[in-house]
Amino acid sequence: MDFSTYTNSLSTLTTAQVQALTRTDLASLTVAQATAVDAAFIGALLPSQIPGFATDDLVLLTTAAIAAITQDQVTGLNVTQMAVLTSTQLGALTNTAIAALSNRQIAALTTDQVNTLNTAKLNALTSTQMTYLELVDVAALSSAGIAALANAKLQSLTLKQVGALTTQQIASFNTASLRALTTDQVPGLSNGALAILSDASLAAFSGVQIQALKTSQVAALTTSQFSVITSTTLRALTTSQIAAIEIADLNVLTPDSLSVLQSDQLQALTATQIAGLTSQQVYDLNTAVISTLSTKQIAAIETTDLAVIGVEIFAGFNSAQVRALNTTQISGLTTNQLAGLNSSWVSSLSTTQLRSLEATKLNVLDAVSLAAISDAQIVGLTTAQIAGLSNSTIESLNTVAVAALRTTQIAAITTAQAIALVDATLTALTSSQIGALTTSAVAILNYDSLAAL
Repeated sequence: MDFSTYTNSLSTLTTAQVQALTRTDLASLTVAQATAVDAAFIGALLPSQIPGFATDDLVLLTTAAIAAITQDQVTGLNVTQMAVLTSTQLGALTNTAIAALSNRQIAALTTDQVNTLNTAKLNALTSTQMTYLELVDVAALSSAGIAALANAKLQSLTLKQVGALTTQQIASFNTASLRALTTDQVPGLSNGALAILSDASLAAFSGVQIQALKTSQVAALTTSQFSVITSTTLRALTTSQIAAIEIADLNVLTPDSLSVLQSDQLQALTATQIAGLTSQQVYDLNTAVISTLSTKQIAAIETTDLAVIGVEIFAGFNSAQVRALNTTQISGLTTNQLAGLNSSWVSSLSTTQLRSLEATKLNVLDAVSLAAISDAQIVGLTTAQIAGLSNSTIESLNTVAVAALRTTQIAAITTAQAIALVDATLTALTSSQIGALTTSAVAILNYDSLAAL
């Protein structure tokens, strides 16, 4: 039938006559005839006839005619026909017809077409169909539409599709939508999208979702986000994620936030991160936190920060942590910190560490701590340190340590210090050490002291 010469109304055709039309017949529809196609005419067509509509005629079909296309008929639309459907026509397709579209048909949809899909149409798509939406099409979905997706549809998005979501789309997600993202999808979120999440949105992520974040995503979180991050979120971070936190972000964590970190998380902090802690943060560290730090981390604490650690907490360093301190850190200790050290702490110092303390600082150690200085430690003291020791410090040294003094150290003992040499100390000296004393030092010894030799 040549529709160019057909003058009767299409409505006069019987179902048998409609189904007898060839694709060529359908392709010859006039403009007037195409606009007159009604639901009854569409309903009579076989799926195999649908590809016969010329694209110019297809766009002229009314929404009523489009709405009459069944799920069987819709599969007959070729990709060219799919691409020319107007947004209004696409919206007129029933949800059943939408769900019947093939993967190729879904992929053929234009960005403009996808952009106009309402929530109902989007949720009519099957999970498999969702995966065939092109990345530019995903990015074109309305924020309202994407935010209203059923969990199953949202979870069907591929990693790349999740990465294509815009910051505006992510911003429209409610907490339920965010929590619906799978651990496979979370790594696909763009850094920009994550950075715009509010503290409430970030807190909505479950522990496993937090752990699914890539280290680059953690590093991209803003300082503002870290300033209000919850303890639950912090405790969910993996050791790799902890190590990825930028210094500026670490600096805004409160003492309470740092204190909730578990030991393996604290030990995951890099030397650079430890060095980047503010003096206030270091000051606020408690004994439990300090005790978990590795020797490498202890060595990374800046000297100015180390100097603000409380006396009791500082005195709680274990022997390995004490030995990890470098000479710059040791020499930077305050007199209050040194005065509060116990004998175990002092006896843990290496000869190099002890040598880094000026005599004025050695003099603030209490008698018990001074008595804990071993012979191996004392031989490392410089002659300047020896000469600067106070009389009370000299008196507190144990005899074993004194007996280990080198002759050059003995020679550094001043006349004023010689007065403090008690009988037990003098008795511990060897003849070589006695011989090394200066004549002025010997001359100051009283009769009883000389008698003790």
